[in-house]
Amino acid sequence: MFLPPGAPFAIEMIVTDTNKNKRRLNFTSNVKTVDKNYFHAKIPVDYFKRGIWMNMSFDLLNLFELFKGQTFRSLDGFTISGIFKLRKIFTMKNPLNCISSDDEFESPTFTEGQLVPKTQNFQAGISYTNQLINQEVISKYLIDNTDNPEANALIEESGAFTGSLNDIMKIKGIGA
Repeated sequence: MFLPPGAPFAIEMIVTDTNKNKRRLNFTSNVKTVDKNYFHAKIPVDYFKRGIWMNMSFDLLNLFELFKGQTFRSLDGFTISGIFKLRKIFTMKNPLNCISSDDEFESPTFTEGQLVPKTQNFQAGISYTNQLINQEVISKYLIDNTDNPEANALIEESGAFTGSLNDIMKIKGIGA
């Protein structure tokens, strides 16, 4: 996927839990913070990498923990809208092995995960990156982009950063 800088973008995932309740995960450029209720979650996309081709991976098991006490069963629908270029959509059993480094002088860190199959990956010579979307990525975004220094200090002191996105939202006073 290639996202131009500043272009509007949204992904809607319709997921079902083990109780057969349908829920929606909306990743959209129209919100700046996480807004969730029992059946829906709106999540900002400002942390999505732009201006470069990428393999984007959504860790649905991890993201489904937003709905406390519910267990992910299936992905029933997937809608992408906005301005973007799309090469392929495919599923993987495990989250993507992601290389992350925000600073070009910092050595990259690798997450444990599955490699992109050779038949699905970009050809040699094409510049691309891998991006994993999970609660940790969204939590980092919320910590870095919410103007509440007291909440940020509390999160860092309590170690809630390594906890769930629900914990961070509760400390920050975001969502339900």
